[in-house]
Amino acid sequence: MSRDRALIIANPAASSFTGAAFREVSRVLSARWDLEQHWPESPSITHTLTNEAAGRGITAVFAMGGDGVVHHAAQGLVGTGVPLGVIPSGTTNVMARILDLPGKAIGTAHHHLRGTSKVMPTIRLTVEQEDGHTTTTHALFALGFGFDADVVELAEAAGHRKRTLGGAHYAISTVRQFVGYVGRRPHAMVDVGDGPRDAVAAQVQLHDIYTYFGPVALRAGPPSPGALTVATYRRLTASMVPGLAIGAISGNLGKVRNVEVTVDRAAASITAVDTPLHAQADGEPLGAVHAVTIDLAPDSLHVLV
Repeated sequence: MSRDRALIIANPAASSFTGAAFREVSRVLSARWDLEQHWPESPSITHTLTNEAAGRGITAVFAMGGDGVVHHAAQGLVGTGVPLGVIPSGTTNVMARILDLPGKAIGTAHHHLRGTSKVMPTIRLTVEQEDGHTTTTHALFALGFGFDADVVELAEAAGHRKRTLGGAHYAISTVRQFVGYVGRRPHAMVDVGDGPRDAVAAQVQLHDIYTYFGPVALRAGPPSPGALTVATYRRLTASMVPGLAIGAISGNLGKVRNVEVTVDRAAASITAVDTPLHAQADGEPLGAVHAVTIDLAPDSLHVLV
């Protein structure tokens, strides 16, 4: 009798990844699945592997690494019914914590042996290119534009520091970018369905946990299951720092001056006014964008829990 087949896609550059852990995770998963092992050299190869998974009879895809490899593996699985299994081996492992998985890779592998699957929504981001073409990306828990995305760009430019500094690396990157944003004039328009508003930055959340700072959970607003929460920042000033810190931890960012939080939304749009905005999805840089539309893709991704 043939067994189910699965892929494991690993990022050996992830901050807590080790070859020994990968071998043990593979050994554990092989008790249930015939397992193919892949260490893709680029996100495009990961997309190809997961795009082809359903057609090849693959019944599960495991992503071992940080939120980056999880994000890229998910792109080819949206809408296929093939479940994604997260094996946390990164700096903060946001998606693993959202799914309430064990904190260690080997423990999570054992968990998946007896786990089941569920379906979850994603955030669909449609980017309009200058030549009129569009591209689509699915975020699993968050999008960021402007300041938030620039923090990711800066942090990823010195990615080797994540291994030594962990979440502190993102905190340092945030402070450095914030200084550059203080006093900057709005250069984007954000519309969540009730008219456009000026912004220097915006964040879109699907789940209440949104953090790159270790175990600290940051929330733009109150939980809004199955809907989008959009935080629009009209300006950033030095005097806002205490309020931003307290508001993010308490889920009350909307009480901070120059910040507007809109909950329970199904769609939004963001347009750059003068120069393109940097964007990020799940902590992965997406580059500069001119105009995007964002909407909820309900029941679009199966995950192992």
